[in-house]
Amino acid sequence: MQYSRERLERLLRILAARNNELPRRELSRIYSILEWEINEAQKAGFVELIERKPPIGRPSIVVKILSKTTAAKLPPLRSEIEKPISNRHWLFAMFTAYKTVKGGGMSLPGYIEAYREAYPQAKSRNGAYASCSRLLRNPRVFAARQWYYAVANGEVPSEAQPKTESEIWQYLKDFGSWRFQFSPQSGHRYQENRW
Repeated sequence: MQYSRERLERLLRILAARNNELPRRELSRIYSILEWEINEAQKAGFVELIERKPPIGRPSIVVKILSKTTAAKLPPLRSEIEKPISNRHWLFAMFTAYKTVKGGGMSLPGYIEAYREAYPQAKSRNGAYASCSRLLRNPRVFAARQWYYAVANGEVPSEAQPKTESEIWQYLKDFGSWRFQFSPQSGHRYQENRW
């Protein structure tokens, strides 16, 4: 999960309704505000954490809205945050990349087999064929396949594992892989070059 402006606005709205401060434990238990959200808001400069020690009992940490937040930078909107590539798409990209034979041509039954391994609930071959062809046109799957081809050829280290499509293209560019020329921004037309 990534910190978004909607999460920050929800926290500030709850605090504003309760005189600009609330115990952290109450925020967690009643409003389901997680501790990492409060820490991110504190890092951004919107709230501060104050430890209060009562004469009897355990101390409590109070979350309070800062009065001066002019220099604070708002986090991005949820719609602006790029979603990571799903595990199934990574699996499908890996199976399609590693099932190809070096120097061989495009083998559609190999792609269908890769789809059935990534999605074992697929029953019919025709349904797998249709879904497989849709996935092969998906830009995230396309980027993930280029990543696995680059790893298989030793163009990039396998330890660096990106999570999003833009990270893949940035890593390919940073490591000097020729596959970066197929990124959506380059305008080059892609042809199936596996090896």
